[in-house]
Amino acid sequence: MIYITLGDPLSVNIECLNKIGDLFDKTNMGVTFIGDYHQWEEQNGRWGSPIDARLVDSIKGLDPSKRNFVHVETSAPKINTEALSSRHRGEIALGSLETLKRLDLTTASILTGPIDKSVCHHVGFSFPGQTEFCESMAGSQGIMILAGPKLKVGLVTNHLPISQIANTLTEDLVYRKLRLLAQTMGTLIHSTCPRIAVVGLNPHCGDGGAFGVEDQEIVLPAIEKAKKTDARCKQVVGPIPADTAFFRCLEGEFDAVLAMYHDQGLGPLKTAHFYDAVNITGGLPFLRVSPDHGPAADRFGSNSANPASFREALKLCIRRQHELVG
Repeated sequence: MIYITLGDPLSVNIECLNKIGDLFDKTNMGVTFIGDYHQWEEQNGRWGSPIDARLVDSIKGLDPSKRNFVHVETSAPKINTEALSSRHRGEIALGSLETLKRLDLTTASILTGPIDKSVCHHVGFSFPGQTEFCESMAGSQGIMILAGPKLKVGLVTNHLPISQIANTLTEDLVYRKLRLLAQTMGTLIHSTCPRIAVVGLNPHCGDGGAFGVEDQEIVLPAIEKAKKTDARCKQVVGPIPADTAFFRCLEGEFDAVLAMYHDQGLGPLKTAHFYDAVNITGGLPFLRVSPDHGPAADRFGSNSANPASFREALKLCIRRQHELVG
């Protein structure tokens, strides 16, 4: 089963799903949408090719061969999306995610629609983002990966203030994230030994200590340990300066880059693949993907959203489910 949470109703999520409706028509796999059914119908009515999905009374009524819709019960009234309060938007988005906890995700793929973190935090969402929520749900730490056709980037730290990054980095953290990236890349590109570049935290990787010692005292030992203990990490290189690593990956020298912090990795990634990258949480017992953009509330209802990232995310879910069933 592929589960799709619809995220924030004041978003381009449903518009993008309509624009990739051909993918749903081409797959015979069960797909379940999770969100507010009134918003689903109301927004579907705005687009030229609405997606048909049967409303089920409970998760027990899910049919793995059909398109299902699980309605999230909230206090939100049945009104046009633009009139929803921030609280109601947060309740709908958070309710969609909480529904995942009641499902058997053992052989599932999850596509999470973008949320507005600020409105979700106001209604009790205690995580920095959906990546951390999915890690908590799985009971294991994963790795945030943004994957485009040519550039794939994993992150050691996710949503942290710059002032906290150096103090958060440890040899064990870099070691674990590197192994998780290698493991996930094996699935993405079917390589048992992917070529991974690990970038340094500091300019010029510290330049012999002139700009910091973290790269020599934390990052390098983590790389050496991974190469000794994990066969998937034999072709890891680093630490190398961030100002050249991403270009070298784009040129085909590496399969992926491990960055130390959010904007260090996602700035180059989105420059190269703003529309067609996919957000993947690697290292979990189920596949979790998401578009690499936010809810884009400013484009709601304009019919101007680019659905490429949603398309790539759904294609990855379909491919993974085909691999599971052989």
